Amino acid sequence: MHVFIDESGTFIGHQPRSISVVGALAIPDGNLPRLKKKYARIRKSPLTGDGEVKGRDLDAGQIDRVVRLIKDRDAIFEVTAFDLALHTATGVAAYQQRLVADMEQLFPTMPEALRERVAEASRYITQIPAQLFLQALVTFDLMHRMIGHSALFFSQRKPYALGSFNWIIDGKDPQKVTNWENWLRFYARGALASLSARDPAPRPEPREGALLNFTCFDKAHTGKIGDQYGIDPALLLKHVRFSSEIEMGFGDC
Repeated sequence: MHVFIDESGTFIGHQPRSISVVGALAIPDGNLPRLKKKYARIRKSPLTGDGEVKGRDLDAGQIDRVVRLIKDRDAIFEVTAFDLALHTATGVAAYQQRLVADMEQLFPTMPEALRERVAEASRYITQIPAQLFLQALVTFDLMHRMIGHSALFFSQRKPYALGSFNWIIDGKDPQKVTNWENWLRFYARGALASLSARDPAPRPEPREGALLNFTCFDKAHTGKIGDQYGIDPALLLKHVRFSSEIEMGFGDC
């Protein structure tokens, strides 16, 4: 399946109504070509001069057409919102420092082959501008919920769609993958592991008559972690790319 991720908002400013969001749209691979074709037809009218569709400029009828198009294609849309008015710049900076300190305490427990790379990623946290740091945290939360909810949804409808997660994230620079994007792609593995430990994705026991098939999900994303086998975040994030092209949803928030 393809998962398209895009953000809306600045992630800066701590005054009232300073709300920013990151959204993710998951679409089974088999449904994507037809959805793209149909979406191309309806996106012509609300285009702006730079070739983008701005969600804030859509009227009720245009929004309805997009929603009806998506809902008929077995797609899932998730959103994580962040209200900066509930936080302070000082608090955000303190959390960045505390996160680095917590990571440093974990270094001795990590495999030696991975330790230096994790240390480098942890040091980079203090260099990240606050708005990108907050966007990353919101993105990690969104990815975690998308994995859990899509596993439940498609295990009952299209189990084969869970055989791969192809993440396409809105890129910051059309000419290159930025340092922040490289960091996010790597650090997301540890973030997902932490989120899964704190809030495991639901896996209900099959009941009589219930159609829950996690075979493709488990086969593709289970590996050896330390001395045990389990869902491996590195496999869940095996296919991550950043795109500045106007794809499904990019530039549409």
